[in-house]
Amino acid sequence: MPWILSAWRLPERFYTDPHQKPPGTFNRQVAPDRWDDLLDLIGSYIAHLKEHYQAEPDMFSFNEPDLGVNVGFTGEAHRDMVRRIGADLQRRGFKTKMLLGDTANPRDTHRYVLATAADPEAMKHVAAVSFHSWGNGSPAQYAAWSEVARWLGVPLLVGEAGVDPGAYRNATYASHAYGLREIAQYQDMLRHARPQSLLYWQYTGDYALARVGPDGAVIPGGRLWMHEQLCTLTPHRSTVVASSSDQPDVLVSAFTRDGSVVMHVLNTGAARTATLAGLPAGAWRSVVTTETRGLAESTHREAPASLPLPARSLTTLVSGPR
Repeated sequence: MPWILSAWRLPERFYTDPHQKPPGTFNRQVAPDRWDDLLDLIGSYIAHLKEHYQAEPDMFSFNEPDLGVNVGFTGEAHRDMVRRIGADLQRRGFKTKMLLGDTANPRDTHRYVLATAADPEAMKHVAAVSFHSWGNGSPAQYAAWSEVARWLGVPLLVGEAGVDPGAYRNATYASHAYGLREIAQYQDMLRHARPQSLLYWQYTGDYALARVGPDGAVIPGGRLWMHEQLCTLTPHRSTVVASSSDQPDVLVSAFTRDGSVVMHVLNTGAARTATLAGLPAGAWRSVVTTETRGLAESTHREAPASLPLPARSLTTLVSGPR
């Protein structure tokens, strides 16, 4: 599985204003006279990973450098950073390359990567381009990222897939309603941005998909089940199939691999019956998650022409081999 090493904070000695700002201050800058030491820090850390853990990252980035969380770069400084770190990693013989962008949100932030995109020397070190999805984007803003990735010929990743960057403060992420917003966002990004990967933020207590009871038992809910449904039923390395819905509160995405077709249907509104067209002939099964019931399965002998959609639910149709 490819993985990314992302730097957030640096030791104080690497900043232009060491020991003058509280931890977590945004947009701090790397001191020009510290770059050689910083390259050695990154390189020696990756060497340590290889020697002691047999692990080598596929890509390296600074977290949300456009916003400066916590190290900031202008678009031009980002280009220079990609060139400098990428060349040093190559010199050291690592497979690790650079992740371009990794911006804080998708809203017109594709412009941030254009300076690097126009520099052939910098692009030699780029393995993929990334944005984070906090706060959502418009179809045009998602599509702009897709166009940049196609122009550069590199994969597009959603390095952090999430709806509200402040939800961890009051645990609003724990609700089924938040889960519906997440899956709706994923459907929009799959349709308009067409990323090769969505990386959920994050499998920890900050945005936990389940809660823990007084006895320590894990208590699942609709949000966990919806994520499990998407992750387990979407074929790995599958191809996206064109799909559409004529209802704004019913969102569809479809995938195929090795003869199997999977279609996810998110209903964010009231219960209804959907009319389906274009499904391949043959046996199908459906998996449904609601707020109170997860991964309920049934079978269909033929491709269904209509499909009941419970209120505020995720329904997945699967054909072909189980």
